Amino acid sequence: MIIPSIDLMDGKAVQLKQGKEKILERENVFELLEEFSLYGDVAIIDLDAALGKGSNKELIKELLKKRPCRVGGGIRDVETAREYIKAGASKIIIGTQCREDWVKKIDPQFLIFAIDAKGDYWATRGWQETEGDKVLDLIPELEKNCSEFLYTQVEKEGMLQGMDKARISDVIKASKVPVTVAGGITSAEDVSWFSKLGANGQIGMSIYTGKLTLDDCFLAMVDFDKLPMMPTVVQDVATKQVLMLAYSNEASLKSALTNRRGTYWSRSRDELWEKGLTSGNSQRLVSVDVDCDGDTLLFQVEQAGPACHFDRYSCFVRQNPEF
Repeated sequence: MIIPSIDLMDGKAVQLKQGKEKILERENVFELLEEFSLYGDVAIIDLDAALGKGSNKELIKELLKKRPCRVGGGIRDVETAREYIKAGASKIIIGTQCREDWVKKIDPQFLIFAIDAKGDYWATRGWQETEGDKVLDLIPELEKNCSEFLYTQVEKEGMLQGMDKARISDVIKASKVPVTVAGGITSAEDVSWFSKLGANGQIGMSIYTGKLTLDDCFLAMVDFDKLPMMPTVVQDVATKQVLMLAYSNEASLKSALTNRRGTYWSRSRDELWEKGLTSGNSQRLVSVDVDCDGDTLLFQVEQAGPACHFDRYSCFVRQNPEF
């Protein structure tokens, strides 16, 4: 899974080099959220709160009304954590506070522990200091109380210089919970590499600078070499009921991502097929996902009219829009 990051400072989305130098700034964060959310979870990081210079809490709550996101930055007590979860956060990200007792009062399914690393060691205090703890030694202790790690190589963060794949591989192998990696993701090949290891990637600078597009990232996780014609499960985003099974090739998937429409490859006509173009029963593509083997797609859509050519809600007769 690709997780685009929206880092907030003074109510704007920013990108910092090495956590200090502001490189980019975007004002319309709601527009960004809409753009990013097609690909799954979005990470919202409150840099002001993390630095003790203010808070973007109310803005984050408004963003959570639009989409469930993972939220981090300056969460230092159980009240703030619970406030974000109640507001709709899918998960919360805890940094150096992850060893504090209050964290154990939160259900681990909601917790991501952020491990910022310099080389082999845990970096703290805004990445200025390193603890005596090695990252690989921390993992067995911390994984008992969380559902995921966010592993950031801080010397790579915002530098667009590539990833330290050896250390990332060691962390993924050591952890019993899923790992999201960050720092230095600069190519589609990077995305393909960590996806095949079962990891997620949190991306910021590469997307904002245009070095990578989210379409490129998503396509890198799909193994069309293994299966040129990809089964695509189509699900009603509102009811979560399965509407149909279609097939996608690389061309149809690119079209679907670009236009945000239910677009597939017709095996019978051997051509690109946009659902509803003639019938009017169209699909707006809300979210895309790919399975762990990279050979099955999931489209979540807003369906206009029946999905089935027999004028039924679903091609699967037991699916009911009221359930």
